[in-house]
Amino acid sequence: MLLSRRLIVLLLTTFGCIFICMITSNLESATIKDPMLMQVLNSELPTVSVLLSMSELKLKNKSAFHRYIKDLSDSDLNKLAENYHVTGLTSTALQRTFMACPGYFLLKHFSNAKGEIQTPKHQTCKNMSFQTSGTPVALVSWPGSGNSWVRQLLETTTGIYTGGVDCDFAYYRAGMIGEGIVSNNVIVVKSHWEPPSWNFTNKILYIVRNPFDAFVADWNREQAHSHVGIVNASYFGNNSKWDKRVKNSAYWWRVHMEQWTTEKHVTHVVKYEKLFVDLKTELQKMLDFLGHPYTEADFNCTIHSSTKQFHRNHSYRALDKYTQEQKAAVNKQLKIANIVLQKFKSEYQEQW
Repeated sequence: MLLSRRLIVLLLTTFGCIFICMITSNLESATIKDPMLMQVLNSELPTVSVLLSMSELKLKNKSAFHRYIKDLSDSDLNKLAENYHVTGLTSTALQRTFMACPGYFLLKHFSNAKGEIQTPKHQTCKNMSFQTSGTPVALVSWPGSGNSWVRQLLETTTGIYTGGVDCDFAYYRAGMIGEGIVSNNVIVVKSHWEPPSWNFTNKILYIVRNPFDAFVADWNREQAHSHVGIVNASYFGNNSKWDKRVKNSAYWWRVHMEQWTTEKHVTHVVKYEKLFVDLKTELQKMLDFLGHPYTEADFNCTIHSSTKQFHRNHSYRALDKYTQEQKAAVNKQLKIANIVLQKFKSEYQEQW
């Protein structure tokens, strides 16, 4: 009896494995033969609706798509780039972007070949375009420090799209169709990553914001699942998850800033709070650093039309979200960070 039970278990396990393997094989085969993907590989320009489906669904079996892209030769990748008029991207960069944003990558670049490209929802002062030359520049910040707003300001003033190392579809819907591009075709490339993860350029536009405000802003975004969302008081204070987040972020906020402002990088620091005091002067400094020409009319237009699409409408004081113990943890790192920030005249006072 015991032997027969073991035999039954063995048979069920064996047939179960075979069945699962058959399903997995069929899924992978179906994914690679997916008509949406085949349109791309056959160099046909998919419709906007097809590409939106690819990007939002992420494909049913993303790993199969990744393996397929990894196996494409440099010549195949370059052919795709040529067909969709993508210039300045290496095969490696093109591969990485395809894997991060399947389908969406092609949509945001060149659905304009069918006259279907979306114009930015934020008002711009010039016709938008990609640039064909220039020095790659990273736009770096700790999350919650105003990176999206600065991208909008630069796009509004220059008429050149900004890029990003991630693939956040919310930015495309907002009109930032350079999201996902890592090349000199965009005026800056957004990143929250640490330097060891990314060596695209050594020229850095670094945004620093009071950490008390930045941590609250990023926590609101994460917990509300929205770039402009706000959550109630129960998410802060003695909330154990918030407490852990604050104490962890305080240290890494300081390290992040120190790593990006070393002598290895050519860095211009933008203090977020100064943008509200004298936007014109701060914009001028950024454009001088980028080596991009501008006129008085450019500034006047940007200041007049400056959007707050990625700003939260709130009346709370960020400091009220912290316990005394949490404030002490942030202030400890802030005191160390100020040694570096003083060089850029961007230090912050401890807050209690």
